[in-house]
Amino acid sequence: MLEPTTSPPVSKRVLIENRNLTVGDNTVVLSAVKRHVLGKSLEADEDRDQTLLHPSDMAKNDWCWRADYYRMTGAPFDTKALNPSFRMENVFEEGHEIHHKWQRWFWEMGILYGRFHCLRCDNTWWDRSPRECFYCDAPLRYLRYREVPLTADHLHIGGHSDGGLMVEGEPFRLLEIKSVSLGTLRFEAPELHQQYLDNEPLDKIWMQINRPFPSHIRQGSMYLYMATRGVENVPIPQSMVFISEWKPTQEVKEFVVTYNARWVERQLAGAQMVTDALDSGQPPHRPPWARDEDSKICKSCPYRPVCWRLDAEHEQRDASHAAAIPIRRASSAVRRRAFARPPSGGAA
Repeated sequence: MLEPTTSPPVSKRVLIENRNLTVGDNTVVLSAVKRHVLGKSLEADEDRDQTLLHPSDMAKNDWCWRADYYRMTGAPFDTKALNPSFRMENVFEEGHEIHHKWQRWFWEMGILYGRFHCLRCDNTWWDRSPRECFYCDAPLRYLRYREVPLTADHLHIGGHSDGGLMVEGEPFRLLEIKSVSLGTLRFEAPELHQQYLDNEPLDKIWMQINRPFPSHIRQGSMYLYMATRGVENVPIPQSMVFISEWKPTQEVKEFVVTYNARWVERQLAGAQMVTDALDSGQPPHRPPWARDEDSKICKSCPYRPVCWRLDAEHEQRDASHAAAIPIRRASSAVRRRAFARPPSGGAA
């Protein structure tokens, strides 16, 4: 008779594997998620209207109107420079969720104005907080908000304000929703980001933010510029409401900004240069910060090869053209007579 064997005691410890998401990781699901998200990112770029200048890009301090010219004309680009980051896509997606949350709340309040789309009948129309499809009476769950599209066709500018607020008895206002993170501070308010690095409490840092950041104001002002020029179905707005949500703690602030032309002077000048370049077929000059092709932004630009190569070709062509023009040196007698001649109107 066989003696019963005793099994070794089962450990109650649970093995937890810590797998950071990096390139080439053999993870269970995270690598697959990364490939999925980055694939969607490239598709989203393709879906974006490539024939327009976008206020979100124009509002940046390092906006390059020359790169936008190449994009709009379909110039060849370096695919290796298109290096989407899963981390940044995750950040952007979280920002989109914050947008959707606020838009949904304004919709529920009955004050959200803009374009709405029905997934059932595929129609789109302008409305204020509809409860069903205007065309097929589909219920609310089939409706999607498509924000407030704005354009300035004469300058090839187009974009979407996050919403329109139509409150009874009050002037119409545009809406811009901004999620503010520590990464935002790194670019928009370095002095506040330094406070974070110096272990300043997050609440204290948030309390110091008392206005939208400059790039946010420039972007919002560009939307106001387009809307105040007159856009079909969009009432002339009196101002823009900024909702800023602090990601670390979900604290929220509201700012109201009226239109001021000085905030968009540089952007409009750049847009005019792009428009003129599209008419002439010659790229506009680079922004002042693009001093050479090894500058930080230029090094990561997908249009860097064509941008700097064309300039080199033009310089070589101009030099060859100048060398081809014969220069005949005047004789010494002619030069002496020229130097001895009195100035025009002077005594002989």
